[in-house]
Amino acid sequence: MYKSLKYDTLYDLLTEFTRCYEDCYHRVDRIKLGLPVSHDNQSMEAVMWKYTYIRLSKLSTKEFKHTCDSYSKQLRGKTAHQMKYAKQSMDASKTIITDVSDNSSSGSARLGRTN
Repeated sequence: MYKSLKYDTLYDLLTEFTRCYEDCYHRVDRIKLGLPVSHDNQSMEAVMWKYTYIRLSKLSTKEFKHTCDSYSKQLRGKTAHQMKYAKQSMDASKTIITDVSDNSSSGSARLGRTN
């Protein structure tokens, strides 16, 4: 979607986006926001298309505004590279290493995910 930079906040932009769909008798159920994409042709960075996932049917207007504001603050405060690794480290903190003992002298470790 291309929109000129006439909106003060991300919330204003997304509200206009959903309103335009409603004008055409459609409904926006969810919005996925990604991180900025590198325009370097030689870049090997993976593109994170779905960094923030917003279910409009599950959120009040206040919660939707708060989600948009917090995402905007993250973008202003960090680069895409830092955000990607911050999310990976959050996911990695959910991974634990458990020791699986077997009868051999060398122990083995198994990764497990906690939910």
